[in-house]
Amino acid sequence: MLRFLVALTLTLAITPSLDAQNMPPGMHRYIFGLIRRGPAVTEITPAEAMDLQRQHLANIERLARLGKIVAAGPFEGGDDWRGIFIYNVSTKAEAQALVDSDPLVKAGRLVVDLVPWWASDGLLDAADAWIAENPAEPDATTPAPTLSVEEIAHTYLDHYMAGRLDALGEHLAWHAHFEDPTLDVTGREEILEALRGVFATLTIESFEREQVLVSAKLVLFTGQVRFTQATADPNRSLVFDLPMSVGLTIEHGKVVSHVDYLDDDAYTAQLTEQMSR
Repeated sequence: MLRFLVALTLTLAITPSLDAQNMPPGMHRYIFGLIRRGPAVTEITPAEAMDLQRQHLANIERLARLGKIVAAGPFEGGDDWRGIFIYNVSTKAEAQALVDSDPLVKAGRLVVDLVPWWASDGLLDAADAWIAENPAEPDATTPAPTLSVEEIAHTYLDHYMAGRLDALGEHLAWHAHFEDPTLDVTGREEILEALRGVFATLTIESFEREQVLVSAKLVLFTGQVRFTQATADPNRSLVFDLPMSVGLTIEHGKVVSHVDYLDDDAYTAQLTEQMSR
């Protein structure tokens, strides 16, 4: 931890502009919200104040269950600075939409100033642990998924096999986990970035689905995949035909876990045979 803090301090001291390219390992981008007293000056009754506070806390819990807030809390004292929110969303616009859902903000009792903020990705670990113990409830402002778990899985798999990563991202939960023989990645944006690297040199030609098993939120596809792999020689590529299984876990219309299983022995045999030509 001390080495991490020293590295971060040095980065802050010598780097004129911080972004993803010059952040030390273990850092993650959040949207930091600084809460201050709002412009509303109208007197309200204690009962009305208590009801607004109840709605405010319920909204925070709802967003935390959805993985959109990873930390929140008040400052001590009663001055104009009220507390903080730490949002795990990509843009200030997304964070502003969450701010606007707060009953105390709607009532003009609070204002939240937003700024992108880099901090330890350990906040995500803590949030993941909390989410695992307190499963997310459907967002009341978002229509419930109209597709079944199996339909969502087939749609997601179609995008994955075609390398349509933008469409794939729409089906991934922010805290999703992806694993295959070469990758072990957590986080929607991190998964998409890793897959961009994969699909830069690999093209899936087909995936013949031989069997689909569905159990509650779990879907397992088994079949035969055919893909081509580029090599250093632009005139040569490798072609593989392998048994493959894809396991998906889907919660509230989003994929939260994706695991690919490939036959390592068959891959090694085909690679060795092609490289020896």
